[in-house]
Amino acid sequence: MDPITTRNQYMKEFRDDETGTTSKKQAEALRYAHEIRRFEIDLYWKRAAYFWTFIAAAFGAFFLLEKDGNAPGNSSFLLSCLGLVFSVAWYLANRGSKYWQDNWEQHVDLLEDEITGPLYKLNADNPEGYSLFRRPLDAYPVSVSRINQILSLFVIAIWILLLVRSLLALGHLTLILALAVTGVTLWMLLAKTTTKRTGEDFSLRMLIRRRGITPEQSA
Repeated sequence: MDPITTRNQYMKEFRDDETGTTSKKQAEALRYAHEIRRFEIDLYWKRAAYFWTFIAAAFGAFFLLEKDGNAPGNSSFLLSCLGLVFSVAWYLANRGSKYWQDNWEQHVDLLEDEITGPLYKLNADNPEGYSLFRRPLDAYPVSVSRINQILSLFVIAIWILLLVRSLLALGHLTLILALAVTGVTLWMLLAKTTTKRTGEDFSLRMLIRRRGITPEQSA
């Protein structure tokens, strides 16, 4: 399947076969794109709340064990492994959610012109410009999803430091087994969770997924 590289090629997928117009099918596609985009945003925050809850509980349990001087050292290490794995999963979930949100925003950008005009593509701009520090109470175009990604990387760094700190109290066999399980899990998260390859230019390269059913087979 050749990639779609122009808007005209993209719009052919929504053209009515009988009339050659795009109004009805295009309007329906635009409505679906908006709905799925909102659904993806809602899922994004639900996933974030899930990971926040578990990671916070892991932090609490870790420092509670550290406070108790009689707790076995391998308990802190295992909690560090769990916290690190879930933090990496949170980071990847953030990037995956952002990918699908961007996907449907691209569809809205391409579909909306003939239906509503370039409403979604136009942003209200401040003629005086934006300043993060000179006017700290004014609106500022910050990416909330990028903040979450940076925060998740920061949490990963903290868990790595706690993991290294916990290593000192472990025996060699427990250390090898725990590191092996953690390493394999992280490798699976990083290497085996990509759903598809993206094009070089996200806004211009789109691959249409088809079921491969011929007209004769569907009759």
